[in-house]
Amino acid sequence: MQKNLKISIFGKSYFVASDEKEDELLFAAKMLDDIMKNSVGSSDESLQGKAIDEKIVVITALQVALELNKKNKLLEQYESKFEALSELVDNAV
Repeated sequence: MQKNLKISIFGKSYFVASDEKEDELLFAAKMLDDIMKNSVGSSDESLQGKAIDEKIVVITALQVALELNKKNKLLEQYESKFEALSELVDNAV
């Protein structure tokens, strides 16, 4: 069931309709907010009045994509190790 949730990113409020768990969505919004603030080299609230620059959005999206790619590669490594271990266990039995 979709819930409407108010999130704040880079000093702007947004209403989001989502099926995701509220705490997970709020965590993701906070994470994105932090990344965007770090992209401009500041984490203070004085950014609130600034318009979101397209460059900041692109840099943030790139950082998120890079982090996702790292996590996906790590997951693939774990899956490969799990398969190897499962095969060892199956052969030992």
